Amino acid sequence: MRERVALRDGRELKIEVLRTVPEGRATDILEFLGHKGRPYLRHFQDYFDHGSRGAIEGLEWRFYVGSHEGKLIGNICTWEYRGLGILGHVFTHPAWRRRGVANHLLEFQDSDFRMRGGRVMVLGLGKDPRPRRLYQLHGFEDVPDCPGAMVRARTESLVDRLFRGKSVRLSALRWRHWPSACLLFLMAHPAYVRCAGLDVYGPRLAEGPIVHHFPALWSLPPRYRDRVEVLETRAGTCVAWASQMRDPNWGGTSKRRVFDLFFHPRFRKQAERLVERFVLPRGTVAYSTPEDPKNEILEEAGFRELASLKNCLSGGETLLILER
Repeated sequence: MRERVALRDGRELKIEVLRTVPEGRATDILEFLGHKGRPYLRHFQDYFDHGSRGAIEGLEWRFYVGSHEGKLIGNICTWEYRGLGILGHVFTHPAWRRRGVANHLLEFQDSDFRMRGGRVMVLGLGKDPRPRRLYQLHGFEDVPDCPGAMVRARTESLVDRLFRGKSVRLSALRWRHWPSACLLFLMAHPAYVRCAGLDVYGPRLAEGPIVHHFPALWSLPPRYRDRVEVLETRAGTCVAWASQMRDPNWGGTSKRRVFDLFFHPRFRKQAERLVERFVLPRGTVAYSTPEDPKNEILEEAGFRELASLKNCLSGGETLLILER
């Protein structure tokens, strides 16, 4: 799929979607994405080297690129699984900005996504809120209580319907869960401590935290690895998350492991099965708040309150420190 459009200055922009890396263009694409630091470049390199056999198996990868006279000047990247996607790396070469490159790329991407039956796309604004208006023009809406996160859904009720299903299965975290895990962590929910190991408190886009943390799941020696298990529906949607990670709190001095559990309310009972997948040694900690629905499950797993710190969290919530 490709098209040619005119920019504001009349020059031609050629837009195409790349499902695979064209022979001889991997270097050019990686150089164009050089503004992205690690681990994102490592993420791309894995696909360039191994394709679907790499760590990114199960995730559909697309580059929407804009070029003028053969030179790359703009890019959008999406990572999708069964109609759920993350849109990122929206970049226009500095010399070509304010000519409508990103606008044309977003329009092209949206058309292609809808034509293929795409359902939900999520993105993060990062530290620069200025493109927000552009994304709104292309159907993205702000996520309540989560500045910088935006979601575009085909219908208003679609996101809610994704988190339904009579049967679920257990799985270790895989890249295919990345888009739906982001949606899970963004949902309105009484739990404030969603994943302390990833520094996800309250609604937060977990795109970056998950990407940065993946090496700790696979590349470290077994005794030092973190672990994430999820519940997924038949459609592959992540509806519950449990993890055992190095505790990043207390200035990074803690040698303990932190256990996190977060689930959609419809899957509270099934979430108990996730806990059973873990061997939780004595001294494992968990963080929570008094109103968190996971507290009962943690108590059944042997966690007891170690401390209660009032007004400790950013919204004035009481932080519960639990220990097994």
